[in-house]
Amino acid sequence: MQVTGIGWLGTRTDRFAAMIDFATDVLGLTPSVNAPDLAVFKLPDGDEFEVFAARNDDLPFPNVPVAAFLVPDVDRARAEMEAKGAQFVGPTAYHDAFAWAYFRAPDGHVYEITHRPDHQESQP
Repeated sequence: MQVTGIGWLGTRTDRFAAMIDFATDVLGLTPSVNAPDLAVFKLPDGDEFEVFAARNDDLPFPNVPVAAFLVPDVDRARAEMEAKGAQFVGPTAYHDAFAWAYFRAPDGHVYEITHRPDHQESQP
């Protein structure tokens, strides 16, 4: 398995409006999606920062930030990780050319592996 970067950061918070204000007013980001329970900020390199309202119960992680490790192939990486004992939370999700899967690390937190079609994987 090859991790090629960290391409996504998400946070679930009960201070949703304050986080949106922080992202826009302090970090200077502009939301590409601005919904009542979700805001997506696309960074110039294609990475994304997503803010979820705490009431968004569709997420398998509590109110803590979650990072996503970029991999060339989510299904292959998941199989390799599971073979080494990694515990995944739910099935792999697919949307258009994107794929992602949540897993619980030894620190007890949930992380993600993801594939982003516009990301150029580096060659070893």
